[in-house]
Amino acid sequence: MTWKDYEKKIFTFLKETYKDAEISYDQIIKGRYSKVNRQIDILIESYIASKKIKLIVDGKYFNKRISVKTVESFISMVEDVNAQQGILITSKGFSKAAINRAN
Repeated sequence: MTWKDYEKKIFTFLKETYKDAEISYDQIIKGRYSKVNRQIDILIESYIASKKIKLIVDGKYFNKRISVKTVESFISMVEDVNAQQGILITSKGFSKAAINRAN
């Protein structure tokens, strides 16, 4: 499996599971702080109580656990693209520091 296969597998799972949401693969959103285009693996948009909610999903197909730096970079991207939530999915798990930072 490649990293692209991994991302597509996550995308397919989300599309099949959350049929009412608008789910897109490989999207570009301009950062509100960075002012540059940011690549989003999976974008989920839906409405809750008439308010549009944006979630971004990043799939990491790594050969080791996710580091705290990767988590911090993802948190920053969530804020930059003005998403209400971010989901970081990995094939190998997270380091203790990464879990602590995510919490």
